[in-house]
Amino acid sequence: MSGCTACPAGRSTGGSTGQSACTGCGDGMWSYEAGDCQSCPTGTYFKATVQVTASPLSYAGATGTKGLGGNPDVSQCTPCPAGKYCASTALSAPTGLCDDTIGPFAIAPTTGLSGCVTCLAAGFTLQNFLPTANVNGRTGCQACGVNTKVATSGTGLGVASCVDCGDGMTSDGTGASCTNCGVGYFRAASAGTSVGCQQCLRDTYNSAPAASSCAGVCTTGWFLNGLGNTGSSGCQQCGVGQFINKATATWSCSSCSTYGAYVAGADPSLDHPGYYSSELPADDVCASCDAANFWITAGNTGCEACAANTGRQGGVYTTGCVSGAAGQYIDADGFFRACPANTFSTAVVSGITGCTSCGTNAEAPWISQTGAVGEVGATSCRCKATFTRKASQFTGGYAAAHGDAAGDLCAKHNCPEGHYRSSDSVTGAGKCIPCAIGYFCDSLTGCDTCTQCAAHATTDMVGATQCRCMNTDYISLGAGDAPGPIPVIASGAGINDGSACIPACARGEYHVKIVTGNEPRTCSPCPTGSFCPSYMKFGCSGAAAADACTPCAANAETKDNTNPALPVDLTGQQACKCKAGYTDLDGSEDGSGCVLTTWVTRR
Repeated sequence: MSGCTACPAGRSTGGSTGQSACTGCGDGMWSYEAGDCQSCPTGTYFKATVQVTASPLSYAGATGTKGLGGNPDVSQCTPCPAGKYCASTALSAPTGLCDDTIGPFAIAPTTGLSGCVTCLAAGFTLQNFLPTANVNGRTGCQACGVNTKVATSGTGLGVASCVDCGDGMTSDGTGASCTNCGVGYFRAASAGTSVGCQQCLRDTYNSAPAASSCAGVCTTGWFLNGLGNTGSSGCQQCGVGQFINKATATWSCSSCSTYGAYVAGADPSLDHPGYYSSELPADDVCASCDAANFWITAGNTGCEACAANTGRQGGVYTTGCVSGAAGQYIDADGFFRACPANTFSTAVVSGITGCTSCGTNAEAPWISQTGAVGEVGATSCRCKATFTRKASQFTGGYAAAHGDAAGDLCAKHNCPEGHYRSSDSVTGAGKCIPCAIGYFCDSLTGCDTCTQCAAHATTDMVGATQCRCMNTDYISLGAGDAPGPIPVIASGAGINDGSACIPACARGEYHVKIVTGNEPRTCSPCPTGSFCPSYMKFGCSGAAAADACTPCAANAETKDNTNPALPVDLTGQQACKCKAGYTDLDGSEDGSGCVLTTWVTRR
């Protein structure tokens, strides 16, 4: 044996004698120096590599034969990584992954495991844990969320998932087991996992744990305040004439008088009727006295009918009935209401249709020119402004004083021409007042109001029937040459407001006469060969220029002969001049006195 050499660690002769060389132990194997090859234990693996040996029997050296290298020590066997398992000995690679192919709860939380374990086996002592997904094998676990649990017991059977704890149950998301909701609380799984145990709502209670709802309620007419009620001992009852007032955060018993409060000034059709409750137990609503002419008894315990033509005054639900007055009606709820504007009643009537309408020419209330306003609820009507019951002047007053409550006899009264009918409370309704300076009335029966004169016109006195042009600078259409009052034109209608007053034409000008009274007026200079006499200070007028301007006589003209070589025709002249070679003998404006000039030669 002294001539034999020991195989180095990781190599052996394979248990044979008389070998000339050592070989590597190979995959999943190891050996000590001079020892036989042994298997890597479970939970580990080893993958051999190609090595170069120095000599058949020497582990060290520069030359030798090639072969699979050996694992020199068991400590060099690789532990199975986390997420994988090594199920047998002498493995060259891990057996597989810890995933759903092994089981829904399989994990390998550490290295060197020969098999997969569950979350519980891995030391997660709480039940509600699931493996964490990993493509290289599952290495850990995570807790199910709040209000959920693992679908199975975590033994590796069934589907690995988190499900709702169920009705009346909850969990805190730390992996702990689901627990019951307490007394006074509930939880409905249908609300979703985001909703935990909730307190019982007001007016409900729950006296047992693990409830899906708070099914306990007070009996009719009783109620519970607050949240999380655990029983009916806190239920309260309202009395006769009351109702459960749920309009505030804390419920309470309130009088039925406040159940449907009357709103002052509201439309009668919107007014609430009276309310009451007549027996125990009271509910959260009150009954209504919705028939006409009913009133609420003391304590709001019932309704009683009012006698005929009596009712509730001013929208107040009184403890008795009162009598109304003329100018009022009783509405459908038994309230007294004032008859609306332009209607009246001489006694209490039933319904708004019982109020009588004023006549066509009458009204109620009556509004004067000074702004005085009567009230609704009238007992008679008054003639409208400018109307009266007589054809002559009348001082006014309500119709009832004249045996005509509705004002059916109201009619316009006549005033003299130049006057208007006044409805002013100071001057007296129906009185005839003369039109002021600058105003006129051209109606033979008087006017409701006087008409103001146009811009360039006025009147000389009060009570005028037409206006005149303001001064001599203005002339009336159709008036020819005379300024002043506007004449009646051919149709018979008057242009009496002075709107026909326009600026007068200048001397030497003319205008075409207005025929209809509404044509525009244009002043133009008389054409050459004609003139407008100087005494026509407002210009001349006619149907055309030929009619308005006077032509020059045969021996006269309208030329400027200052330069005989270049005579100039002139327009707008007030007289004609003798032509060259003619002499004016009499100064006639038309030149009719122009005669041929005769020269006498003296010897």
